[in-house]
Amino acid sequence: MKINLLFLLITLTLVACVPPQEGTSPAGGGGVSSDSNPDNPGTVSVKTTGKGPVVDLRYKFKKGAVFSYTSIEESEMALSTGGSMPGGMGITLPGGMAAAMNMKFRTETDFSLAISEVNDDQSAAFTMSISKFRMYAMPSKTLVATNEDISSEDLSVTGTITSKGAVTFNEDIHVVITEAKKRYLVRGKVSKTGASAQASDGEQEITVFAEYDPKTGAVIGGVKTKKKAKVPATIKVSSSDMNIEILPRQFMQYFALPEGNVTSGSKTTVKAPMMNLSVVVSEPVDSVTNLVFNIETNAEGVGPVPEEAKATMPVMTGKAETGFNNTLGRLESIKGNVKMSMNAGVKMDITSTVSLTLKK
Repeated sequence: MKINLLFLLITLTLVACVPPQEGTSPAGGGGVSSDSNPDNPGTVSVKTTGKGPVVDLRYKFKKGAVFSYTSIEESEMALSTGGSMPGGMGITLPGGMAAAMNMKFRTETDFSLAISEVNDDQSAAFTMSISKFRMYAMPSKTLVATNEDISSEDLSVTGTITSKGAVTFNEDIHVVITEAKKRYLVRGKVSKTGASAQASDGEQEITVFAEYDPKTGAVIGGVKTKKKAKVPATIKVSSSDMNIEILPRQFMQYFALPEGNVTSGSKTTVKAPMMNLSVVVSEPVDSVTNLVFNIETNAEGVGPVPEEAKATMPVMTGKAETGFNNTLGRLESIKGNVKMSMNAGVKMDITSTVSLTLKK
């Protein structure tokens, strides 16, 4: 359940809206300004300068450094047919499903970022290794997926991270669980000159690839197989199979930092159609600066939409707080929660709580 990813992407948009506080002295200074965005009509950014010192939050990478984290995500989705569509239009859950359904999941991941190279622009290449992955169905804590019988080599991927925390992965890793309870580890990789996908069940491995030679224009592709046992080199999956993403992408979105300098104590609120966003930058305490993000939806500025239709629009509220050590240049903690509700015949409530801590 990765519903909170939408929240993370929206907060990233907000981070990009936090302007450099140019011309502000290190001692800070109060003040409020308001600007409309001509590129996005109806969007207004309200900024308070703050009274604390000016900080430029940046990661400080060193080759060979390793950052290890523990992350936990708890998600719940509740569905019921208690609602009704405008005009008396009713919707029933598909497939004869019960009139109410509640699903809860808990995902625990331990991972590390090993810095392999630092570039001139202070971005860095890294290898992410996942040492623990557990997904449970709650409240019974039934184990749904685990990395226990997957080699550590298979759970390592490479990527890059900028000094402002924008993360790019070179690969994806998923666990696919079929209706027959067969489990496969699936990897995917895309580059400028090719793409490949790999699936393994521990006994066999199949890789499908395609490569393009920009010098000759030639395209080659094929299938490679590896077998540890005498079994057919065939892996069957379908669209109804459970697909679980292992990479903690939703947490890596939180690694992003405001561009430019920001004043401690400042707050930026972006009022946009259907959405109000804000970020508050606290004064550093023991070198740790907290950034608090808030989000809430509203029906303002959506244009000539009937009131009954507005009632069916999703409503979302959320808050996230990240702790960044500017002296050491590293992210130390994340905690947040988001709730989304909608009622379009089928009433749906989704809540998600996340936390991440640095292992020191």
